[in-house]
Amino acid sequence: MDARRWIATGFGGSEVLEQIEVEVSDPAPGEVTIEVRAAGMNPADYKHFARGQDPGLLPLTIGYEVAGVIAALGADTEIGSGGGAVGDEVVAFQVFDGYSSALNALAADVFAKPAALSFAQAANLLLVGATAADTLDVVGVSHGDTVLVHGAAGGVGTSVVQQAMLLGARVIGTAGECDFDAVRGFGATPVAYGPGLEERVRAAAPDGVDAAVDTVGVDEAVDVSWRWSAIADELSPPPPLGA
Repeated sequence: MDARRWIATGFGGSEVLEQIEVEVSDPAPGEVTIEVRAAGMNPADYKHFARGQDPGLLPLTIGYEVAGVIAALGADTEIGSGGGAVGDEVVAFQVFDGYSSALNALAADVFAKPAALSFAQAANLLLVGATAADTLDVVGVSHGDTVLVHGAAGGVGTSVVQQAMLLGARVIGTAGECDFDAVRGFGATPVAYGPGLEERVRAAAPDGVDAAVDTVGVDEAVDVSWRWSAIADELSPPPPLGA
């Protein structure tokens, strides 16, 4: 199958991307050929070809997740969610050449696309979704917990909020005030980040929080999470900021 594929021929911005023609081979056993309808776009994509890397890595393929239609399956092959037939709508993660019109993927990494989602919506489902799910698994969030999510309106943060709610947790999410309605829409309690965050978190969770997830990576999030976590010394007075 003839296909178009974007590759990075250098390091930098979009100017280093080049579209080429490729031949997608017939899928081997355990593989699926997907006609791509939409490719996920994530920070990891542009970081993949950011400046300052080893030129020996070039050229680089781009794109870690896609949504599309099965064009062919290898012999005796089922997709990761079971079954699979030509014409089925699917998502695939993790791939490494998602910026393509067609590609071969490991069948174990291919799943039925949720019917309620468009191709564009589904294409960005798994990288952030899997990150959020793994985070909640490591933290051990369970029913009845109170979870503080920093960056609750971002890509990963939004997924953390939704998945934590599905687990039965109560969620407090830091965000800009312009995103409060979105955070509330997922069932979480929004609080504004910035000066006074600790006091606002205390007001929203007077009994403390059982877990905190930081999708932002700033000192404010780390300090406030530590100072007002029920995990830290069973709600004894938190140590002075910076201690």
